[in-house]
Amino acid sequence: MQHFWGFSGRVCPAGTASDKGPKCLPGFYSSVTGLTDVSECLPCPAGHYCDYGDDNSAPSKVTGKCPEGLMSLNTGLFGAGHALRTIEAKPGQDAQCVVCDPGFQCTAGQRLACDRGFYSDGDSGNPTCKQCLAGHYCSEEGTSREQMEKQQCPAGAYCAAGVASVPVPASHPCPAGNYCPKVRDDALNFCEIASTMLPL
Repeated sequence: MQHFWGFSGRVCPAGTASDKGPKCLPGFYSSVTGLTDVSECLPCPAGHYCDYGDDNSAPSKVTGKCPEGLMSLNTGLFGAGHALRTIEAKPGQDAQCVVCDPGFQCTAGQRLACDRGFYSDGDSGNPTCKQCLAGHYCSEEGTSREQMEKQQCPAGAYCAAGVASVPVPASHPCPAGNYCPKVRDDALNFCEIASTMLPL
């Protein structure tokens, strides 16, 4: 049986009184003394990382956030990253900051899906959701740029920027005096009025 001794985060081998025993595994921490086994160490909370043998009772004070627009996918983090979104703890797994997933924005400690009518390309330099481009539509939450580019406004319908539903000519009619072909940057072309003089 192992015991924690002296200060939190350290495991003291049975029958010894030394602080040189095994520590909590990377990605785990202990804020109390007197634990009897390393398995009693707690996973580092989501949104934080815990170095090897961390005895910090408030890991939110640990530094090392991923930069804006990046995220880490794991709990039980240590070393390199600070999770903006976390899913599963794995003992001893180093934190890796990665680019936010397309269709999401990673900011303010959360990974949020873009609303309908918006998209994100997962760019760490510009992590916010952007309005769906004219000529396209974004009818689902979490639309990526690649998905948006495949969702082109159909011929006869007009899609301004930010269209959030599947357009049909009845709900998104091409304005009078214009024609709306399928693939155009703005999906709107102006017709020129032409007159023909007939001979007498």
